[in-house]
Amino acid sequence: MKSKGLMFLHHKNHEPVEKGKVGFLIKNNDGKKQKAMAMFMSNGFGITADMKEKGVYAITTKAVFGKVKLMDNFIHEIK
Repeated sequence: MKSKGLMFLHHKNHEPVEKGKVGFLIKNNDGKKQKAMAMFMSNGFGITADMKEKGVYAITTKAVFGKVKLMDNFIHEIK
């Protein structure tokens, strides 16, 4: 199953950020890594990732916009 991921970023005035570099690092239960660079779509930055196997995935995102760098991480479980 291919999964889609979106990351939404907004300016202080709530307008969507449309330009920049956004990447995702996804690790499965076995530590296997996937890296994907996101494209701007649907007012966010999106990727398609391979998350066929059931289990817990650790996802780290990194966004760079000029001199600004943002990072976040979260856990996603496929049952």
